[in-house]
Amino acid sequence: MLAPAMMVNVKALLLLFLAGSLSAEEPALWLEPRFEGSPVTFPLPDAQNTLLTAGHLAADRLRPLPSEPEDRARHLRSAQRLVSQLHRRLEPELMRDEQGVVQYVLYRSEHPLTHALLLDPGLGERVAPWLGDTVYAACPDRFALYLFPELAHRLAELSPQLAALYQEAVFPASNEIFRLSRGQLRAIGTFAAGAP
Repeated sequence: MLAPAMMVNVKALLLLFLAGSLSAEEPALWLEPRFEGSPVTFPLPDAQNTLLTAGHLAADRLRPLPSEPEDRARHLRSAQRLVSQLHRRLEPELMRDEQGVVQYVLYRSEHPLTHALLLDPGLGERVAPWLGDTVYAACPDRFALYLFPELAHRLAELSPQLAALYQEAVFPASNEIFRLSRGQLRAIGTFAAGAP
């Protein structure tokens, strides 16, 4: 048994450890509308309304960086690692039609970087068995990512609903549709314009 003085020290160390883990910040990247005006952003190919924002994740909250990171490449690598770790923990929902054919894949969670799975280099490979090598993606808010096959009949049908989700979102991500093929991501339109 520990002496009483030693127990206090152990408790104090445990409290310090827990407080540190709650306030720990991890480098993060996420999509957000251009109108948000975050200080450190990066363009997405062909995107008109959406930027990549650099910041930190702390206690399930995203906080934009106030200025350019000292080591930009390191921040980007760490942010990508964080999204890849999240991707390994989340299971996609396979949305099927009456014949059992996957119409689209939905990632949904309370994690604010759920939509940023779009930035994970392993995403295309993971969903290819259901959707093929080229997918269309929509992320109306931070907590969901919709992925459609290239022959995206359901995307056209769901575009009005995706637009409504974006308009009603407390934390909108993007009103654009993205094409992911062979690891290359680019914007190809908006929900309002419908499917490509």
